[in-house]
Amino acid sequence: MARTIVNRLASAALLFSTLSEMIFPFLRTVVLARLLPPDQVGIGVTLSVVYGIAEQVSDIGLTFSAIRSSELAPQGTVYATLHSIQMLRGLLLGLLLLAAAPIFAYSFSTPEALWAYAMLGLCMLMRALYNLSIKEAIRSYAYWREAVVVGGAQLVWTVATAVFAWWLEDFRAAIYGILINIVFFVLLSHLFSVRRWRLGWDKPVAAEALAYGRPLVKSGMGNAVLQFADRFAVGTLLGMAPLAIYNITMLTAMLPRNVVIRLFVTLYMPPMVNFGRERSKTEHLNDSWTLCLAVLGFGCGIGLISIGAPVIGLTFGMAYQPETFVMNLIAIFICARFFDQLPIPPGLSFGETKFIFHGTVAIALAVVGAIAVMYFDPDFEHFLIALVVGEILVVVWIVRRSIQMFGLAPIFTWFLLVLSIGVLVLLAVIRELFDWNLTLWIAVSWAVGLATIALMLLAALRTGLNFRTLIVSIKDAKKKPAIEAPEVAAHG
Repeated sequence: MARTIVNRLASAALLFSTLSEMIFPFLRTVVLARLLPPDQVGIGVTLSVVYGIAEQVSDIGLTFSAIRSSELAPQGTVYATLHSIQMLRGLLLGLLLLAAAPIFAYSFSTPEALWAYAMLGLCMLMRALYNLSIKEAIRSYAYWREAVVVGGAQLVWTVATAVFAWWLEDFRAAIYGILINIVFFVLLSHLFSVRRWRLGWDKPVAAEALAYGRPLVKSGMGNAVLQFADRFAVGTLLGMAPLAIYNITMLTAMLPRNVVIRLFVTLYMPPMVNFGRERSKTEHLNDSWTLCLAVLGFGCGIGLISIGAPVIGLTFGMAYQPETFVMNLIAIFICARFFDQLPIPPGLSFGETKFIFHGTVAIALAVVGAIAVMYFDPDFEHFLIALVVGEILVVVWIVRRSIQMFGLAPIFTWFLLVLSIGVLVLLAVIRELFDWNLTLWIAVSWAVGLATIALMLLAALRTGLNFRTLIVSIKDAKKKPAIEAPEVAAHG
């Protein structure tokens, strides 16, 4: 009984930490949009973009090294060495951001924010004082320390941003919010860590940490392109106000997708590991994952295409409400973005991480292609069309390779993809051709959506998915780990 309570509290702490990194940024964006004009919100977005790119492209996995630790030296020496590497990284990034501040101010045509871009260098250096030994407790499944540090810093960041936005009424609220967040993040990490922060050096430990982190730089660059390149390009080519509208629209569309994807990947990985590759195929566990992505992605697409624009207008203000055509394109894009997660649980479970990396690169190249279109034709709608087309092409490749690699039912998988994207495209065309009032449009789109989901479930039954049997098999698999599980752990 006591162990069950402890496990549930640990799970709740982990969930709170994860959700706080999604919900609080959304709340900060709402506050800024309500209190600042679009051009000032846009400058605030560029500060987050620059800081995020610097973090991603220089990510050498120090937090993961802190969780893994090392057996090459005493634990105190290991963490002291990791702190030294972190300080060197922070100092280098801080100097680079300071030197690049005029370039950012010129690129975004925001000379008034030159000092703010320079301050990002100071923020990067201050963040290097973070106590990595807070991660040590995670090895014992004690997540509450991490939850307090992450959640507490996010809460302070949100409150500080709101106060400064109300007081200053310009982009300074964003940079001051970032600065205060880092101060509290670092202080809380020292307060709740199990070891005192200190510097030190052990050559074998440093070599091991750098060898572990070096391959992650490629992934970091890919993630930087996926998360920030589009916003950087929109800001430089179209200006601050369009950037603010684009960022808010994408943030609203991506938030539910990110939450449910993270949740369902966590739910699907354990049974896939325990089933093993062959049983996951024969008992349609992989096909049920495909169905899950299709239903969730199509559901999000229906929500966005039916009520996305008015909800954004009500939440952030009418100045940020996107055009109907823009919202339709983003709805199709988000649905496709669900399908690009098709290889994630089976790939991680069966050690096919190279395919996952290649998929990330392909998605990043699609984003770069859309940016190239906008560079030659600086039109926001044309950029979105290129983004949607590129994403769908990549998804077609990912689906084809996933069918071959993980034994997915080919007809069923292609049917779900074509049906999801096809119905959303059809609804987008209808929305453009007919000037229906909002109530009628919601009724029609939701009725079509429910009918489409019913078709998906019927196709699943015809393919051989028996949900009751599958649930029983998953429960049974928890008691009998598959032979492949240790191999997966080794790959991981």
